[in-house]
Amino acid sequence: MQPILIDDVVSSLAAALDRSEAESKTIVLAGPRAMWLSDVVRICARLLERRVTVLPIPLWIARGLAGLARFFPGFPHVSDGEILRLCEDKAFSVEPMRSCLGVTPMPFEEGLKLILDQSATKKR
Repeated sequence: MQPILIDDVVSSLAAALDRSEAESKTIVLAGPRAMWLSDVVRICARLLERRVTVLPIPLWIARGLAGLARFFPGFPHVSDGEILRLCEDKAFSVEPMRSCLGVTPMPFEEGLKLILDQSATKKR
């Protein structure tokens, strides 16, 4: 995955409406770097000052558990295709986003800190 801050998405959409160089182009909107889900979970846990253990499991076990889960009420139903999608390389260049839209996406951890700080400020 390549998480992107919503503010960067909004800035990109606004720029796409205003910039002729973005006209008739397909531009991927994404965060600056691809990340494993386990890294995202660890960063979230660290910033929230929570402990977390991420257990990697082989693909064949994940696919088997997903198949079995549909037989148990209350368990999430995850398709085989969804499991396989988690394993795909989904790294995209953000250079067109920078050059055509003038938007440099914020790194995930920095964006999450910003959101958490804003949330803490609102609670006060």
